[in-house]
Amino acid sequence: MHLVALEVVIIVAVGATLATPEISRVVGGNNAADGAHPYQVSLRRENSHYCGAVVLNSRWIITAAHCVVLVNTTGVKAVVGTNTLSSGGKVYHPDLFIVHKDYKLVVINDIALIRVSKAIKFTRKVQPVLLPTIDSLTKSYPVKLSGWGKNSTDGEIPENLQEIDLVVISQLKCRVYHPLLLTRGHICTLTVRGEGACNGDSGGPLTNNRTLVGIVSFGRPCAKGFPDVYTRVYHYLKWINQTLSTANSIYNDDIPNFGIDYL
Repeated sequence: MHLVALEVVIIVAVGATLATPEISRVVGGNNAADGAHPYQVSLRRENSHYCGAVVLNSRWIITAAHCVVLVNTTGVKAVVGTNTLSSGGKVYHPDLFIVHKDYKLVVINDIALIRVSKAIKFTRKVQPVLLPTIDSLTKSYPVKLSGWGKNSTDGEIPENLQEIDLVVISQLKCRVYHPLLLTRGHICTLTVRGEGACNGDSGGPLTNNRTLVGIVSFGRPCAKGFPDVYTRVYHYLKWINQTLSTANSIYNDDIPNFGIDYL
């Protein structure tokens, strides 16, 4: 029961709920400059933003697994190239969702890939993110979180993409706050109370110099002085590369899958 209760907290904290996904944002952030995060994706259902994601290449985006598994993926759209939720950008339609085969307990191996039906057109405001080549995330490593949503659990929804500078903390310190579910596949950030991720930032990017180091996964709502936890991208590089290679060989480009597969 204790673990199940913790999972409920996690889902409410930064992800989509089982019923209606919440819209939320970086807490304590500022408006991002136009085009500052060209890899940023807004995942939407019924024209409402519910999760973030990141452009990997012209056909694939990456997000948190719970942004795929815990919602009805029918009608999901990926919007790129805009900082605003109400206007601009280009809409792409997913035709395949791939979730890590060992995804469990909402936050373990919380990573998924989404293929879009048409190639993403790259512009000044739409570019693929860089992937890390070395595991350089040491204590106090500077990172940037970006996303949309409320500025607090019960706050207002911003029109513009938000960003905030954060720092990585050690797993030892993070485990004090999250003793049950933290693995080597996670990284944590914590600065001060009033800064961090909130509901719906899930799946969005944690970056350093436009290199994707983390994917928003879970935390305690919202920016209450507890660490936020992210999927550690470097830990999953092999899975990302192998999954892209496998998917490109076994899924016919001309025959959309429209479902969720586990690889």
